[in-house]
Amino acid sequence: MVEFFIVWGYSRPKMGYQAERQAGKLIKAKPFNSTKKRMGIVMELAGGGLRARTKGASEIILAACGKVSNSSGEIVPLYETSTNHLKSIIDQFASEALRTLCLEYMELEKGFSPAADIPVFGYTGIGIVGINDLVHLGVRESFALCRSARVNVRMVTDDNINTATAIANECGILTEAGISIEGPAFRDKSQEEMLNLISKIQVLQSFWFTNERGDFN
Repeated sequence: MVEFFIVWGYSRPKMGYQAERQAGKLIKAKPFNSTKKRMGIVMELAGGGLRARTKGASEIILAACGKVSNSSGEIVPLYETSTNHLKSIIDQFASEALRTLCLEYMELEKGFSPAADIPVFGYTGIGIVGINDLVHLGVRESFALCRSARVNVRMVTDDNINTATAIANECGILTEAGISIEGPAFRDKSQEEMLNLISKIQVLQSFWFTNERGDFN
């Protein structure tokens, strides 16, 4: 079961997603890329014109926005104060074990070619979505059983560090004696510091990176 929490944006008449999808023509699609942490499409709108729509990791998509749609549906510049406010919402969602996505769009020139790349920057942000993957019954008990058998369980993930920490707490992976750490912070440690930390690490975030083919670097 997945629950959704949505903020930022304006109300619009209810419309089924299938009707919304069929209202335009798909021109180009770029599947989700685990390295770039985003996906995008280009649609030809029913009333004419082209629109790019992308979604992905909140910190990546938010950085690509120059404007946002406010609660009244008005398009306004995205200033630093607004950016910081949205980042605080992302952090709040993450601390509640919610995986977050940011949504954005851009109007394109009529001459856009399907062979061209989908733009990366200059979008208008329209929403932040928090996705809650509920912990299954028995998960905490399973990890407790592992610990009683002296099996150390560690989470290695590409989730936001706050999200990963919250999920690890919910699942019973993270204990009072354990720590959460981001991969880059761990790699910056000296060998001696790494050796001292390894036994305490229970959540390790973004330790590996992949290239376009999915190979480990």
